[in-house]
Amino acid sequence: MKLKSGESRKMQHENVTAVVWQDKRVVLLSTNSDSRTDGTVTRKTGKGNEEIEIACPQAFRNNTGLMGVVDVSDQKSEYYDVGRSSKKWWKFLFHFVLNVCLVNCFILNNLTNIPSTAHGNRQVNFRWHLVSQLIGTFTSRKRTG
Repeated sequence: MKLKSGESRKMQHENVTAVVWQDKRVVLLSTNSDSRTDGTVTRKTGKGNEEIEIACPQAFRNNTGLMGVVDVSDQKSEYYDVGRSSKKWWKFLFHFVLNVCLVNCFILNNLTNIPSTAHGNRQVNFRWHLVSQLIGTFTSRKRTG
């Protein structure tokens, strides 16, 4: 579909809204935000420092406002990645879900506990303590005598 800059098309089915918005290129977003509310964003025209206001669906404004949170989570999950590349899709999915769970647990732990150091809790220390708690006193060595 051909849209002019700032135009959007919306479709809603129950709680899910699909929005197509023309910015510099077509952007598609599916979300459960209200499709009836629109805002405006400022864009430079390329002719000097002239700025214009164009219409923007509220869903895109919400998404842009929360993008930093997603970036921080992605950054933390890349530090100590558990996954290995694999041709089996289920192995990749398992490692991805495990890594996301570990990062989310680390973030929740930091939000609920007082940091143990001046720089806050370190993810490597958190993972080390988690593994030692999960393993506990288990050992694979056979008892002698």
